[in-house]
Order: sequence, then C-alpha cells, then structure tokens
Amino acid sequence: KIISASNVIIIYILTYFILKIKLIIINDKDIKDIGPAADGGGPHEIKKIKVKKKIKNTTPMACISFIEKYKINIDCTSRKNVTNFNKPIENTKILEIIYGTLLGDGHAEKRKNGKGTRITFYQESSHDDYLLYLHSIVANLGYCNTNIPKIFTRLSKNGKIRKVIRFSTWTYDQFNIVKELWYSNNIKKLPFNISEYLTPLALAIWIMDDGGKVGSGLKLATNNFKLEEIKILIKILKNKFNIYSTYQKTGVKDQYHIYIWAESMPTLINIVKPYIIPSMKYKFGKYI
Repeated sequence: KIISASNVIIIYILTYFILKIKLIIINDKDIKDIGPAADGGGPHEIKKIKVKKKIKNTTPMACISFIEKYKINIDCTSRKNVTNFNKPIENTKILEIIYGTLLGDGHAEKRKNGKGTRITFYQESSHDDYLLYLHSIVANLGYCNTNIPKIFTRLSKNGKIRKVIRFSTWTYDQFNIVKELWYSNNIKKLPFNISEYLTPLALAIWIMDDGGKVGSGLKLATNNFKLEEIKILIKILKNKFNIYSTYQKTGVKDQYHIYIWAESMPTLINIVKPYIIPSMKYKFGKYI
C-alpha cells in the first residue's frame, strides 16, 4: 500500500516527539535519600527510592548573579584535573566546613565496594544562595567540581515533590576517617573529636544549615542525635564559646533540639558574624 507524502511527514513528526519524550523521562531512576534532616526527624539512614524523574534544566536565573557574587578562582570540572587526591589534608578549613555541615544537613557517603568517601552538601532550593556560598568555598579549596550546582526535584518520604540543590566533593580516601568517625551502620553519630573542629566557622555553618530563630533565642535541630550526644554539644558550646544552652523536646519521642539562651545571643553573634551571609541573617532575628 502506497503511503502519501503527507502521511510520511505526519509519521515522522510523531516519531520525533515520541523519541524526545523518551529522552527526557527516565523510568525507575535511583535517587539517594540523603537523610531526613530537612524532613523533620528520624535517623540519617541511607535509603533509595524509585520514581519517574523528568530531567530538565532548572538552574536558577539568579545563578548568573551568584557567579559574580561567589567567585570561583579555579577551573576544575573533571577528576583528571584534580591534584590533591594523594595529598594529606593540610588546610583544616575543609574539615571545619565538613564538621559544620555534618552537624546539620550534610552527609558523608562511601559507596559499597568503593575506596573513598565524598561529602554531600544539601539545601532546599529556597536556600540556594547559601548552598552556592558553600560551593564557592569548597571549590576554591580544590575539593569539588567547579561547575555551578543546579536545582532539581526529588520525592520526599511523604510523597511530595520538593526542589533541592546540592553538590558533592570529589571522592577521597582522606575522607574515609570522616565517615568512620561520624557514622555507625550508616546512622550519624557524634565523633569523639567534635570539639577540635567545632570552630567559629563550623558553628556558623551548623547554624546556617540547621538553625532557626525561636523567641529571643536560637534553635539547633539535633533531632537525629542521641540525648547523650546533645549534652556533649551543649557542654562544648559552654566551655569553648561561653554560650549557654539547653535541650528541649521536639514533640517526637526521643528527639531533642538545642536551644541557645537569649542571654547568650550577643556572644554567639560576635563569634559567628564574620561568616554569616546576608541571606541567612534572618535566623538571628534582631541580633544581627
């Protein structure tokens, strides 16, 4: 049977759009659930969920201004160009950043049968300014891809689609000790050397990651740590920074957060102010 030229054109157009749709839909795409800190509690277990995920360019338009705002002075977008894989960590700033974000929303991951560990920095898309600030620091230290992170969608535990932004460091053998100190059976725990690396920079990142104004004080979401570990953090805040705080129940069984007293807020501000970016000042209310 002879097919007319017009029918051939119609078939061609339909085939084109079918193939295009297939290219932008990935079925049963594995997405890492990097922990429920932003979901409101529960242990930081590594889980996988399967969803249909549309791949689309969701880079925020504001990224254009961020490129100028948070300048990256090196260009490294491929592992083959990384020069510090076999070097010891001499600049403790990267460890301060890692410890600060692991107290908050960050996550350390060592893949099954993998040799090294990578650190993932994660935020809701509404905090993209802060995430890109972190990215610029880590990138300039030479520990991650210098490409600007993009916003993407993920499925939360309650089935809602959320927009998030994240980036990861390169995978390093040197970070294996971080994984060992911070995790037991893939659940976060407080490392024994937390006091050493809980510096003013780490404290600022912890607050920007997982802190929030409550009344005249400030709350740190420590839901995923044990009460004994939370008491250790409270003691460190007092002994190291002269910051007084207490723990409070969150309303969920065996979950607590740290509340920094209003009387200690001026002290806290003096310590962390040099590291707080403008978009995160709202977490400190009238104090900053």
